[in-house]
Amino acid sequence: MNHNPTHGYTVTISVTNFNPVKSFSIFTHVNFHFIIRPSNVIHLGKNPVAFSIINCQRSWQYVVGNYLKGNQPQAFDLLYWNSDSTNLPGPFLTWYLRNMYLENNLRVPGKLTMLGEKVDLAKVDVPAYLMAAREDHIVPWKSAYLARNLLGGETTFALGASGHIAGAINPASKNRRSYWTASVKPTDPDEWLDQASEHKGSWWLHWIEWLGQYGGKAVAARGRLGSTKYEPIEPAPGRYVKERA
Repeated sequence: MNHNPTHGYTVTISVTNFNPVKSFSIFTHVNFHFIIRPSNVIHLGKNPVAFSIINCQRSWQYVVGNYLKGNQPQAFDLLYWNSDSTNLPGPFLTWYLRNMYLENNLRVPGKLTMLGEKVDLAKVDVPAYLMAAREDHIVPWKSAYLARNLLGGETTFALGASGHIAGAINPASKNRRSYWTASVKPTDPDEWLDQASEHKGSWWLHWIEWLGQYGGKAVAARGRLGSTKYEPIEPAPGRYVKERA
């Protein structure tokens, strides 16, 4: 049966070729892997600290303001959302760091096996929309761009302004910042940027236009959640969000 239910997909601020990514080098040192035993869990509060360590320039302002001056940080919705971290099993984290950041195996056809299937990104032949953020310190945009050289389908690349979170979360209703696009597809990201054009506003508008090529028939938005068989359980965000690990 030759049936592909996926007409296209979107990848935001993500890496497939990890070779140019240097920001996580502190976590790929072999001694770091010895610290994490198979029974370990990387707990809730550790991950935001790790991301802060990656960019000392941004974390230093909090050292001065909070520690030295004794001030409380101002409320910021994006950072509040970012602090809602998760726990990671130790074996998963070490496997991920070793195979992605240390050995860069995802880009090698058939090198990794997941759920019994060998992974080959070149076999992903449906259209893809790739988005990166120009000032992202976690996923450097040039590393994210290199996915175009690995995927087997047609790719569209958009580069948003700002960093890892604010670059992606840019509602079209506010239409802030800007983004870059280009019709060319060179293998080198710097060459792409030289030929790219800047557009004022949110990249979401460009993305919506791209989605329109592959979406189905538009239908009216639901006026009521759930159904007679599946009633809504409770208002968002749900009780699981409030449970502490």
